[in-house]
Amino acid sequence: MNKQEEFYHLLEDMFESFSSMIVSHGSCNDCYSCCSNKMDFPGLYPLEKDFIKTCLDEHLPDITVFEKFLLYGNLPVCPFYLTGYGCRIYQVRPLFCRIFGNMEIDMVPNFCTYKARIVTYGDIEDFLSEYKRLNIDYTTYKLSLCNDKEERFFLLIESALEHILLYDFSSGRDILLQALSLKDDDTGLYFYLGWACLEMKLFDEARNYFIKALELGAGKKLYKNSFEKQAFYNIYDKMSFLYYNLNEWDKSCMFCDKAIELRPRNIKPYLTRYIIYFSEGKYTEAEEFLRTIKKKFPLDKEFQEMCQKFNI
Repeated sequence: MNKQEEFYHLLEDMFESFSSMIVSHGSCNDCYSCCSNKMDFPGLYPLEKDFIKTCLDEHLPDITVFEKFLLYGNLPVCPFYLTGYGCRIYQVRPLFCRIFGNMEIDMVPNFCTYKARIVTYGDIEDFLSEYKRLNIDYTTYKLSLCNDKEERFFLLIESALEHILLYDFSSGRDILLQALSLKDDDTGLYFYLGWACLEMKLFDEARNYFIKALELGAGKKLYKNSFEKQAFYNIYDKMSFLYYNLNEWDKSCMFCDKAIELRPRNIKPYLTRYIIYFSEGKYTEAEEFLRTIKKKFPLDKEFQEMCQKFNI
């Protein structure tokens, strides 16, 4: 077994471990809600992408068709879904496909066979951390073999993002600066640099990176890869939190409004807006906004923790 096959074996073990955590009843039949373009799909990990490619043949779409679907939602349903059959890459499908249907997601219909056993992020938090570490190891392995400048650039961003998602913001920032030396016009790169600096409380540096991302078009739907897509959908949210920390509350509210308009199902800008109202002593507005949040996000873990912390 070579190194690549060892990673695939470890990935299969993780998928088996995940499957043991859930209980499904029956089959999906002709329901493809989880496979439709109404879902908010993230990008593929390099390990997931390479693993999927091991099962593709001339009867299945190319991996690039799948990636474009995840990026743009340019098809009504996943290209690997076949009516009357279901998922044609079921055994090697990525983690987000295994999670959908098991999460508290409004898009999932009530008749979904997985709803008999709801799995929340809290239930699988340890698993997700282990999964991310496996993907960091694989991305590091891919980087050790990579000589192509373009591919190396995106692998560095992927590695940095994986570190950021594990709260290792300093390492993520260092890796992103390596990527910056290879290419300096990717909005996703500047967005992630801003995010890492924001979490490290390097607020002036974070602001400069976010502004640069906006100058390059992060606020417009012009994304060309999954990293730029994340910049488009999340930069206003991050900037609202940045300006809150800089005590520039008018600017923070402006970006909160932009973030909510763009992604009304993202709770974070709502929470920032509520905290600003409360900090400004606008208690009536804060109470009204709190009722909106409770109605819109009754099961959100972060919101529940905030309510418990502040006894609200």
